[in-house]
Amino acid sequence: MKKLLSFLLAVVLFIAVYFISGNIVDNASEKHLKTSIENDKYTQQEYSDFQNKLNEKSFYYYNNLSDNLKDAYITLYWSFCNFDDFCKVEMAEDDLRTVVDAISYDNSDIFWISGSFSYYDYDNYIEVIPEYSYTKDEAEVIASQLEAKIKSIINSMPSYSSDFEKELYLHDYVCDNTIYDDSTKDTTGHTAHSSLLDGRTVCEGYARALQLLLDEANIYNYLILGTALGTDGASGHIWNVVRINGCNYHVDSTWNDGAFTDTKGYFYFNVSDSFIMKTHSDFNIQNTGCNYNYANYFVMKNTYIQSFRGFSYLADVTSNILSTDENTVEFIFENEADYKSALKELENNSLFFSYVDTAVSNSGRNLSKTNVSCVMVDDYNYISIAFKEV
Repeated sequence: MKKLLSFLLAVVLFIAVYFISGNIVDNASEKHLKTSIENDKYTQQEYSDFQNKLNEKSFYYYNNLSDNLKDAYITLYWSFCNFDDFCKVEMAEDDLRTVVDAISYDNSDIFWISGSFSYYDYDNYIEVIPEYSYTKDEAEVIASQLEAKIKSIINSMPSYSSDFEKELYLHDYVCDNTIYDDSTKDTTGHTAHSSLLDGRTVCEGYARALQLLLDEANIYNYLILGTALGTDGASGHIWNVVRINGCNYHVDSTWNDGAFTDTKGYFYFNVSDSFIMKTHSDFNIQNTGCNYNYANYFVMKNTYIQSFRGFSYLADVTSNILSTDENTVEFIFENEADYKSALKELENNSLFFSYVDTAVSNSGRNLSKTNVSCVMVDDYNYISIAFKEV
């Protein structure tokens, strides 16, 4: 739990980085505004291009806007893509932050949006003056590298038959190739490339990297913002919602990357609203619709124990997972009584090491039968057992 604490204290990135300043300009020159009113509207080709993109990725936040705000979204979207110095939109001042946020959370590939902007508020329109984190030349270089990296990851993915296995592969790639680094929260940590290119990021980088990979794999997903509850209280956090076989689930790759053990885990892989709400809050539960556990990791891997049948069954399941080159096996028990029964047997050394011996022998791998560690989380009836290479 020590590593979990370090995560919980550090996941305030999106509050620090993506809080939009919204400075209204009162006494600046208007000479460039007179000729810009019609010129910075998106073109018909840009509109067509955007409509095509709607068929390629989720655009969750765009689809939840009113029609007039959707129009403002597209206008600002193309302005940001073109690195325009300013852009005119017809909308209410109070909605500006909502639209800019929507563009940011839908489009992790537009990583140069800083989240800060100034604006002129006129009777019929608002003139937005964005701030960019990179120059256009800098962004083009990084974007090219990021696109190549994403395509390489997707091309290396085995041709699985299910979206669950694709999601699992991409989730594991992010966790296996990323280190949580709190020092990035004020620099690159709000970008996908901090994870996929640099290998060091915070929660937002994890979530944005997974978003782009899932988009490329044609798996519906979107970013979700809320708070995560640690020992020092709640702090800002960001993770993903993903749709598998028509059902939505929460997946938090940040907390899965060593939250409860020193290795990658799946505690927050495809979980329901009710499950994640024990530690995550302040998100729009009405829109997530994460009400099922059909594609939950533990259910899919037969480690969700509805009825404890002793360590012989657990040994069979464990050997199957170890045979896939995983070193950590995680169990969640549906009821507390079965969880406590399992813990009681864990305390019996002869039973426990018999379980370990059977699991390792049947896995066909050269793993230690004595250097084995366990982690238990009582609130979730959770047991994690980690095996070491010899």
